[in-house]
Amino acid sequence: MQQKTSIMDKLVSSFKKDGVDHIRIGLAAETQLGKMCAVEWRRRFFIPRVGEFLSPQCFANWLVTGDEAARHDPKYRVKNAVRGYQRYCLYAKFYQLCSMASQLRKEMKSLPFTSYKIHGSGIKEHDRWSEYPVKVKEMIEHILDPERGPKVPFPFDDGVVETVNELIRQIAAASASDDEPEEVQAEAETASVEEEVAAEEVVAETEEKPEEEVAAQA
Repeated sequence: MQQKTSIMDKLVSSFKKDGVDHIRIGLAAETQLGKMCAVEWRRRFFIPRVGEFLSPQCFANWLVTGDEAARHDPKYRVKNAVRGYQRYCLYAKFYQLCSMASQLRKEMKSLPFTSYKIHGSGIKEHDRWSEYPVKVKEMIEHILDPERGPKVPFPFDDGVVETVNELIRQIAAASASDDEPEEVQAEAETASVEEEVAAEEVVAETEEKPEEEVAAQA
């Protein structure tokens, strides 16, 4: 029986030259635009009221773990699969793309965006995350549109922004609760230090007294 070929398979096989008839997204892309669009692309960007991150993946790792070390660590890995992880990457990618608006304006081309890997045989295998190239192109068009631009919120899928904000609130709450024991511990340490100082003063006073007076008190 003849195996059916999907539309995406046909599209990938029809692409001939990266940068000429399509834009391949990924760090191995031929174009600078394709590399900049990669979810792993490393360029520091800032999300208002949240802070700085090295890449969209770093943001997603931080969001699902609350680990501050994840913000700038490209080797950081989340141990278990997390539902919504890809949507969190897309959320952060918009902010990273905004930080590269001037360069995107120079590099942008009106070509199909796609993502695939090339096997040793030369066969192209498209990425399973087929939504990513489509959404990234929509984001760039949104950013470069004079009537919209970075200041106009991007229309993310329903529930994405709300979920991200809720996770951020949980991280903030956990961070605040973690700070409380440290303050109590700091107070306890200060008290013990004061007690040690007082004890040292008593010893000093005792040592300064004449030997006979000490003996008399005993």
